[in-house]
Amino acid sequence: MIPKSILRIVALLAFLVPLIPAHAVTLKVAQFNTWGVPVVVKDTFRYWEAMEALEARDPDIIFLQEVFTRKGRGAFRSEQTPYEVRGPRAFPKPVSSGIRILSKFPVLSSAQVSFCDCTAADCFSKKGAVIAVLELPGGEHLNVVTTHLDAGTKDSVRISQMLQIKSMLDTYADPDAPLLFAGDFNFNDRSEGYEKLIELFLASDTWLATHDSTEPGYTYDAYENRYARDYSIQTNTPLMKDRIDFVLYRSGKSIGLHPTRSEILFRSEPLYSDHYGIEAEFELKPLTRSASFPLFSN
Repeated sequence: MIPKSILRIVALLAFLVPLIPAHAVTLKVAQFNTWGVPVVVKDTFRYWEAMEALEARDPDIIFLQEVFTRKGRGAFRSEQTPYEVRGPRAFPKPVSSGIRILSKFPVLSSAQVSFCDCTAADCFSKKGAVIAVLELPGGEHLNVVTTHLDAGTKDSVRISQMLQIKSMLDTYADPDAPLLFAGDFNFNDRSEGYEKLIELFLASDTWLATHDSTEPGYTYDAYENRYARDYSIQTNTPLMKDRIDFVLYRSGKSIGLHPTRSEILFRSEPLYSDHYGIEAEFELKPLTRSASFPLFSN
């Protein structure tokens, strides 16, 4: 006769084994500010070159900003990522939000918000944010969001804009699904705006999760990037180098997002923008019994 203590252990193991993910899936994303502003811009042929370079890296999801012009809208699309969600269109302002998300996965729903607050030249653009709920091949959902916050000097304006994004997520996101939130935030990770960003969205920074403090991860460098330097000179703005583009993540209730790698893209010639891109990889792992089945295969 089997002792009751052994039976209890067997029963416990039978309960715990389904909680152990039998299969983890890799998800690759790219974040890129295209520098597609309608004025004071150079070498628009780089739009197509940039899209080819992104396609060569084969991301599952691409977050884009500053796709303002007709040329940009034509260049930044791909059969590899056929599902597309755009941010607010221009009317009644002269320029649209310039943001879009490209995905290999179908879009179940989407929503957008236009910012109420802005400063200086940003007020000519209908800046905002866009969210899409994607359906992964296993039927799981993934919330994806992109934005391009105000380029002025006031964190208070950007915080106001983030509060609008938070309201949009509260209304339209799948509350149980993981979140990927990428964009050009126009502040660094030492700012009040960054602290508020992490607090509002309960999200983590992929770069900080995969690198130590000795690796700055600059996404904008007017000292090394000739496009950024020339643009700063032409617009009479100070030269700077900093990390102002982020890929943030948050696990869902049943699916965990675990960053495994991130790197800065397009830092050397040929340059494609005044910003550098970011590539990040995640493992999606089931966290509960109900999600213990394989997600999907790459």
